[in-house]
Amino acid sequence: MNSKFSILILSLIILLLFAGTAMISADSNSSNSKTVKVDNVSFTLPQQYQSGNLTNNSYVIKNVFEFGILSLGDNRNLGSNLIDELYYSNLNSYEYTDIDGHYAFVTNSYKSSVKHNVTSIFFNTGDKMYLLSYNGNNLTPVIEDVIGSTPKSEMSRDEFVNLINSTYEEYAADEDAANEAYDYEKYYEDYSNSQTHHHRINFIWII
Repeated sequence: MNSKFSILILSLIILLLFAGTAMISADSNSSNSKTVKVDNVSFTLPQQYQSGNLTNNSYVIKNVFEFGILSLGDNRNLGSNLIDELYYSNLNSYEYTDIDGHYAFVTNSYKSSVKHNVTSIFFNTGDKMYLLSYNGNNLTPVIEDVIGSTPKSEMSRDEFVNLINSTYEEYAADEDAANEAYDYEKYYEDYSNSQTHHHRINFIWII
């Protein structure tokens, strides 16, 4: 009887030790995280991304090519950032995906201004669109956790894909027209040095 009682007490002690260790680990992880609110949406950040500057609509470490969270606000901001990423960047890859209940459009491109690749994630949380960008080539579990800490998408997948596609097509058409007008003017200015008009179109269809 004493032997069984001793074993029971020992088992309880071991369970308490494991529970205590788990609680300490959870508290440690919690204390290492930091919450920032960008345009009234809370993002939970790991220690490596806690040295940024916070405004109402952005959170940035050094610059958006190092780490940045931007609230896009409206289609004009969405279109402008899509143009920067798809029309003028040296694009390596792009894909649609789902990040823990958040529909996302992920691109990777080389940025000559900082001389490294940048991953950019356009995603929907609640009823808002955001852009998260960082120095790196791949979508990492750490970044997925940051996005996963926000409210899930209120858009359907089809609504999200249509928003990205239609906004890009609209703003790319504007860029084409602006570039054509510039090339046309430049052509006549430099007519004596050029006999051929080159029209630069860098349109990318997103499928």
